Order: sequence, then structure tokens, then C-alpha cells
Amino acid sequence: MAEQHLILRVAGDLLRSSEAHRVLDREDVTALYDEAVRISGGEGSIPSNQTTTRFAERLIASGLLSRVQRDLYANRAVDPSVQPNELAQKLRDGAVVGLYTVLGELGIAHNPSRVVTALMPASSRSIGLKRRIETPVGDFRFIGISEDIFYAGSVADRLDPLFDYPRATPERAFCDWLYLAAQRGPGKIASPPLDLAAEELDQDRVGRLADAMGVRGYVEAWLAQRGIFLEDEEAEEKFSQKLGF
Repeated sequence: MAEQHLILRVAGDLLRSSEAHRVLDREDVTALYDEAVRISGGEGSIPSNQTTTRFAERLIASGLLSRVQRDLYANRAVDPSVQPNELAQKLRDGAVVGLYTVLGELGIAHNPSRVVTALMPASSRSIGLKRRIETPVGDFRFIGISEDIFYAGSVADRLDPLFDYPRATPERAFCDWLYLAAQRGPGKIASPPLDLAAEELDQDRVGRLADAMGVRGYVEAWLAQRGIFLEDEEAEEKFSQKLGF
């Protein structure tokens, strides 16, 4: 059997490699141990649960992993470092980062939340239910919506290809926000603020998604309200300038 300190050193090299998992579950840790043993000159085999647990604890103590929750870890050896958004899909299967998180990080919403918000497909009994999960890496809020709405629209319109984790396009985040704001019951949230920089959204994509999700009426109503709001803001600014402010 290879020396444990050598196995740990090899595991660190594997975690720093470009092919390393950025987020690991228990199965990934088991596979990492097996590979590290083989490279260290030992005979590879599936480790026991106890061995996997001890190995994970050593990786944490060495600063190579950070525990997110039981049997879920963030790789601290990779560069760039793991961001909380990347963990959403591991915390809840099928979750897509969206709403305030997407719009806030892009500067389209002016008051970004530190809580990662994600949507996930839900059964009829779970639609609208919100669940908050607090972890040492970050806090998360998951909202369930019906599968018909969740998968409405093309993949190209729904998901941002620039990220390695499931993340909504800003246009989809906007339409989801309006959809949830129009609901009754536990799924209802406050409407998007009227100072949201909607002009930065791809209007054609918004239109396609609004039709696919059945929220065109909500989009048009919100845009009309925003138009009135902007006119009032412009009038107030002109009045202030006239007074010398």
C-alpha cells in the first residue's frame, strides 16, 4: 500500500490539473483516491466508506477541498477559484442559476443579491415552493416552477453558453422574474424594479421567450409601466436642474 502522505500529494496534483473536477461529490472523492493510489504505485481498488471519509477529511485539512455540505466539496486547488453559482446544480438536481443573480451580476439589476437564486423543475405540488440552503461557500435560494414553463423556449434562448454551469440568459431571467411576479400563492415574488436596465436585453429573444412562456402580456404591461416611470424620472431631473440642484 502506498504511503498516505504520498497519496495526498498526488491527489493535490490531480486537483490542480486542468482536468480536475471543480465540485466533487462522494463518488468523485472515491475515484480521486483510487487514481492517487495507482499513481503512487499502489494497487488501485474501491476504498471503503471509512477510507473515503478519512481521505476527504485529510484533503480538507490540507486546504485542497472545502466542504459545502455532507458529501459535497469545492475544489480549492483550482484556478480560477470555484464560485458559489457553480454549486447550485449539485445542491439541487436540474437547478439553473437565474433571476436576480444573473441580472445583478450583469449590472442590469442595480441591487444584486449575495444569495444565489436558481430555478428548478418541480412537480405540481412543489411549484412555487422556495427553499433556502446556507453553506460555508454561499447561500442559495431555489424556486420550483412547472416543467412546461421551465423548459419553454429553445436552449439557445434559455441557457447562457458562456458558462460551464447551467445559467439562464439575462432575457430568460427577466421573463422568469415577470412570470413569478404574476403568480398567486407561495411562488409570487415582487415585480422587477422599473429602473432595471431593460434596454440592455436582446428584445428579439425576450419576445421569443415571452411567447413560449405565455408571458407576453406581462412583459408588455411592465414595459409600459417602465416607460411612464422613465418619463417621470426625466421630468423630475429637468425640474431639479431648473431649480439649480
